[in-house]
Amino acid sequence: MCNHVYTANYKRLPATLGVNCPVAALYEKAQATGPVGPLSVLPIDAHGLCLFHSREVEWKRDHDFEGHFLQLVRIYEAVPEAKYYDFAEFAFVGGRTRPFALRVADTVFLRQAFFVAASFLEPLILEGVEFRDGADFRQAIFVGDLRVAKARFGGLTLSGAELRRLAWFTQVEIVSFAVLDNAKFTGTALGSVVKFEDSRFDAITDFSGAIFALGGESTAMFLRTRFENSVDFTRSRFHCQVVFQEVTFADSAEFIDTLFDAVNSSARYVGGAVEFNQIEVTARSVLRFESTDPQQKLFHHSVQMSFKETPAGLIRFENANFRNLSAASQDRLKALARLGFVEIGSGCIKYRFQTPITKIDLGEGNTPLIIKLCETFTSYFTVSNGLNLGFEIVERTPTAVHYFFFTDEDISEATFEERLAQTAQQMWSLLSVRSEEQLLALEAPSALVPPAEKENATIHAVDCVTALMGLLFGVGIRIACGKWKEADTRALRRTVLFKEEGPEIAQGLHRVLVDRYTGASLFHISGQQNAGLPSKLIEPPAPRATPRLLFVAVDTNRRDRLRLDFEVKAVEEALRSAGHEDLVALEHCWAATLLDLQHALLRYRPALLHFSGHGTPSGELVMERDSQVPAESRRPETHDSRPAETLARMLGAIEGSQVRCVVLNACFSEVQAAGVAQHADCVIGLSAEVRDSAAIEFARGFYSALAFGQSVQAAFDLGVADVKSQNDAGLYRLISTKADPRTVKLVEVGERKPG
Repeated sequence: MCNHVYTANYKRLPATLGVNCPVAALYEKAQATGPVGPLSVLPIDAHGLCLFHSREVEWKRDHDFEGHFLQLVRIYEAVPEAKYYDFAEFAFVGGRTRPFALRVADTVFLRQAFFVAASFLEPLILEGVEFRDGADFRQAIFVGDLRVAKARFGGLTLSGAELRRLAWFTQVEIVSFAVLDNAKFTGTALGSVVKFEDSRFDAITDFSGAIFALGGESTAMFLRTRFENSVDFTRSRFHCQVVFQEVTFADSAEFIDTLFDAVNSSARYVGGAVEFNQIEVTARSVLRFESTDPQQKLFHHSVQMSFKETPAGLIRFENANFRNLSAASQDRLKALARLGFVEIGSGCIKYRFQTPITKIDLGEGNTPLIIKLCETFTSYFTVSNGLNLGFEIVERTPTAVHYFFFTDEDISEATFEERLAQTAQQMWSLLSVRSEEQLLALEAPSALVPPAEKENATIHAVDCVTALMGLLFGVGIRIACGKWKEADTRALRRTVLFKEEGPEIAQGLHRVLVDRYTGASLFHISGQQNAGLPSKLIEPPAPRATPRLLFVAVDTNRRDRLRLDFEVKAVEEALRSAGHEDLVALEHCWAATLLDLQHALLRYRPALLHFSGHGTPSGELVMERDSQVPAESRRPETHDSRPAETLARMLGAIEGSQVRCVVLNACFSEVQAAGVAQHADCVIGLSAEVRDSAAIEFARGFYSALAFGQSVQAAFDLGVADVKSQNDAGLYRLISTKADPRTVKLVEVGERKPG
């Protein structure tokens, strides 16, 4: 018997694995049924360890380790009750001649082979082999080379394995999973130390957390390899040159928080430290290059990227140092971005200098004014400084704009920041000049300046002033119509502002806008042009007594988002479909925290409250800052949730609350709805998990019926009827404790007057 003591972690593996060495018993059983072969006796060393677990290299070689191992494979095949090959913690050596490699050729392993925590003390060559049920090399150590050629794996596991020399896979097909997470490649040689060549991964492939710490002029290369399913390089670290040459990505490929840092390499690259050359991106593929830490950009060294043909899928960059891509690669990707095949998302450093991404929140429909102000500033900056300035929109919604300014001019970063601040101050100061002082103030101050330059300075300043005045008159009409608040003015001021200032500046600007750019001041610019304008636009309108619908949207999942924009669009279309959208004021509260919800309830005093997002089986609502929610589900797995009584307590605490109907379009919200029903006439919740599409269908049907003047009960019934899946439709519950839902109408539709 062998007295080897197992030390590896065998959790989630067969229960009999890692308990006792099975080899001696196998030899005895095989001898009892017939001749084992020429090597019928299992050698035991002086320490009581069998030939396979002993670490006495010369002794193992003298006793023909290679012959015994190949014989052991045959013994396993001859024993019917053996469910797998147990090679756990074997110490492998080669033959008697250099390079002492253990070569296994033209062999079929009929069952799963476990090489868990095995030590390959000399090179391992697998050629023409097939592991039909897969091979598991987790925690194995390869002291010598690993060369696999013309092989087929039902599945391959190298989790936590350490490969200290060459690791070459040539013409290899992996039918099922390939798991190489946290594997460590540390070989050093001239050229390709890690190579996957002319190979195919048919199922999910996981390189997450793998470390490629190759020294010298070593390269990790993927050459003419096809990833048929998703491949994950999340948090992998490439401390060497890495090349993807003629690789096909047929499904998702994630390079998230991947470190491309050739810190240990001394190679002088022909191309770049990171190369994606002539790659192929198929129609269903999405390549994501993303850093989740905005301060730690992706790509630390030179990168080049080219394609075998125009990508049919999508390539997305976020928080990536785009400037480290070669000029040709940048031009290529920007051209593809215009065609919709590439998305250059937030946090990407594409230019010599760029400001941090600024987010401006405004009232519904006011974002075009922010864009107009950015365009005015970039033009004024360019003509005032003789330096090119641009701005780029990262994301735009009806109520928010994300953008940044940038330049590729050959100046220092300090100069760029100083010019931005000075020019912004000059632009805003143009608005404070009285009309009779206008030309004098806009002239260049020095008498030494040639007249032509004085004229140009005046022309450019007047261009800026007229653009700003047009912008402010646009603000004025919104103030007159109740579509613009002081908070919007503060946001407008902050759009082009590069140093801190007190809130009184924005307050003063808002007073000026109210005094000078609304009412008669706005519409008497040209009496002839404005003749016949409705008088309600000249005089501030009386407050509207229409019910407000507050739409609260919270999606804490950052990968597979709920289609909340589709849901709010469905509500808007439902209101418009009745032709009475002006009878309900629709307000939004996106990505809401608990404090955001409280402020929105106090500010809007809604009659209808609609929550769209995630809920937990215990009835908790999930607010902002949570993450990792499964796709097509409104139930989170990890969350920072709010107890079921939180919303009810909040509604009960607000004096004069006008909420009559609450719709909790979130999984398991029936528990929450029961508490809220104490403070509202009618509450709608869900008894279990609902699909995203069903939630949108219910919202469309429910609000369409309300807009046509139906009662809450009728609207609820019609909303449920619109849900296509009977299973989803049966989840909705209507709770009413303060009023009969058949009599509660949120929108009274009467005859509309013309004009």
